[in-house]
Amino acid sequence: MTTETFDFFESSKKVFGPANELGEIGLEAFQKTIQLQLELAGDAMELMTDELAVFGEAEGPTDFAKAQGKLATAYAGRAQKRVQSLVETYTAAQQSMLKIARVGFTEAFDVATPKAKPAARKKAA
Repeated sequence: MTTETFDFFESSKKVFGPANELGEIGLEAFQKTIQLQLELAGDAMELMTDELAVFGEAEGPTDFAKAQGKLATAYAGRAQKRVQSLVETYTAAQQSMLKIARVGFTEAFDVATPKAKPAARKKAA
């Protein structure tokens, strides 16, 4: 492999590095979002099951209302924690992307900018 080819590949890595990092951060945030959605779906199924159990066990409207209140409090707390986790994930991704934008793209631009060739020396007369 020639020096020019090696330099081209090394420059390409530096130029496209920030874009690769952005893709990785985006993919990680997407995976966490999917995981959160699966957890929320699980919570919804558990809530439905618990609702049916409360309905079957309640001895009257008052017992049913009290049990419903406890379920609502418990599941609202779970949902709040999951949403907070999602916000933290997106905040971390945003901060990472800003860092890449500040540092990575500046470095990539420096690598991609053609260097000025040194001026030819004039021969002494």
